[in-house]
Amino acid sequence: MKFVFITDIHLGLEKKYSSVPSNHEILSLLDHFVSDLTQHIQPDCVIVNGDLIEAINTKLDMHHMRVVTDILSNLPCPV
Repeated sequence: MKFVFITDIHLGLEKKYSSVPSNHEILSLLDHFVSDLTQHIQPDCVIVNGDLIEAINTKLDMHHMRVVTDILSNLPCPV
């Protein structure tokens, strides 16, 4: 079985620090990551350790969480 471990995406971190990747860059990397996993690695399971988003405020946090989980839902295996 193939397991993939992902952690510390921190979508929203650009709201706190200007020297980090933008949300657009983070989402682009995540999208490429999911695509590469699907095409090349084909894992049986992806384990998410946490820190998918950076806590900003409830409304924005919920939006960021939906965006990240929507991308991860494209994986053809349990997450």
